[in-house]
Amino acid sequence: MLSDFISYWNNFPKHRARVLAPSHLEELPEITNNCREIIARGNGRSYGDASLNDVIISTLKLKDPFIIDEENGVMVAGSGLLISEVLDFLIPKGYFLPVVPGTKYITLGGAVAADIHGKNHYHSSSLGAYILSLDVFDGEKVVTCNKDHHSKLFYETIGGMGLTGIILKVSIVLLKISSAFFNVTSNKTTNFSVLLESFEKNKNLGYQAAWLDIASHKSGKINAIYTYGNFANLEELDVNKMAESFTKSKEGHWSIPMVMPNFTLNKWLLKVFNFAYFYLHQPKSRIVHLKKFLFPLDGIKNWNRLYGSNGFLQYQFVIPTARFAETVELIFSEINKSKEKVYLAVLKRLGPTHNNAVMSFPLDGYTLALDFKKTKEVFILMDRLDVMVVNAGGRIYLAKDARMSAEIFSKSYLKTVSKNPKFASLLSKRLGLN
Repeated sequence: MLSDFISYWNNFPKHRARVLAPSHLEELPEITNNCREIIARGNGRSYGDASLNDVIISTLKLKDPFIIDEENGVMVAGSGLLISEVLDFLIPKGYFLPVVPGTKYITLGGAVAADIHGKNHYHSSSLGAYILSLDVFDGEKVVTCNKDHHSKLFYETIGGMGLTGIILKVSIVLLKISSAFFNVTSNKTTNFSVLLESFEKNKNLGYQAAWLDIASHKSGKINAIYTYGNFANLEELDVNKMAESFTKSKEGHWSIPMVMPNFTLNKWLLKVFNFAYFYLHQPKSRIVHLKKFLFPLDGIKNWNRLYGSNGFLQYQFVIPTARFAETVELIFSEINKSKEKVYLAVLKRLGPTHNNAVMSFPLDGYTLALDFKKTKEVFILMDRLDVMVVNAGGRIYLAKDARMSAEIFSKSYLKTVSKNPKFASLLSKRLGLN
């Protein structure tokens, strides 16, 4: 395939690359022998340069048939399968992935490479805690690894951002569910301390997250909508919901038909939307399909087009609990002193990491994801925020990063994966991992 400019969900950065899409494992040795270095790519939903290089190996055709041991709740599946495909297979059988991110349109291999976390991290840890074994192509051969055999490769591959090889197959413990619906409660507050108290109160109950209006922040005050929930029991469902409990849910039909002009999203539209979203929100409890609760943005197809051709950056960090409240107050103030606007802000509570993944992102604390339009000034702002995060013992999420410096990385990630000369990305080169 000829070289073309490739970018990912946030449309930044763009890099000229050849994309190869092998259909069979037997093709991989020939590809690697003919290329100096490569990196694997799933469905292109990361927000940075973790799977960009001159030669990219698409895993989307590496979709081995599902094997599921229903008695023991274990699944073996190909890395090129999308989370959406996995869930459409599992849910009718009464199973679910123990950890899912905010979109179902990433591949299973990408989920492992980023050691994804979800709204239930404090309660359930990250995906790596449930992986039994991996098949990894290391540039020469396929290695089956787990915590007892080739354990170094196993723990470096989980959260390793594709730098140890190409993930081919994943064996994972599943979550047994009694329905495909969530019992969800949402409340709003203007008091940041009250918001954090809600997270702490419910941290062991299941899934929780909060939407924040960063522009509304004033010394301990911020407009926020806090939502928590868990899988509904059959006793909580009415007859109609029980009938469709394990069927595929109907997806939303909203779609952004084209890349919008760069001026479409602006501070005035943001101010009106945030005001209406917060003040019109009515606290309530309700039963909703799990996909509407866990993957709300997936209901708007191509929502990234709203940011225009320049794209956007997501700044996601985690800070340990003891330092979070004081540090994030400084971060809010720093953002609002700048001219940069946060178009989406989501806060989650993370807990201790229950696996030995070398470069896993989560810490026992809070993670905040902030979406900014890409401007020259936002890079300068993020450099200042980096210092605050690292000084508080925090770190930046590699799967969402497109600009962190090697110095900041070295101060926050104390361990790195072993160097495999065959696998490299723009991220690994930028962070000094090769």
